[in-house]
Amino acid sequence: MRPIRMSHNMLIQSSEGYEVTASLQWLSPDQIQFKIVKSDFSLGIATAEYYMRPEDLMKLADHINDVLCR
Repeated sequence: MRPIRMSHNMLIQSSEGYEVTASLQWLSPDQIQFKIVKSDFSLGIATAEYYMRPEDLMKLADHINDVLCR
């Protein structure tokens, strides 16, 4: 039986001419793909992909939350 790959997408920022989205996809119990996509409607798309352990991703999420809540 193949494991189910769960995926979640979130719009981070949208403005005239561009948008930034982030997505998470569970690849296995110990690996998550974290992808950030910036779509600039006149220049194209830029993508960054990171493969992380769940505990490392939680540390990153805590850091982002700390910065945004200052």
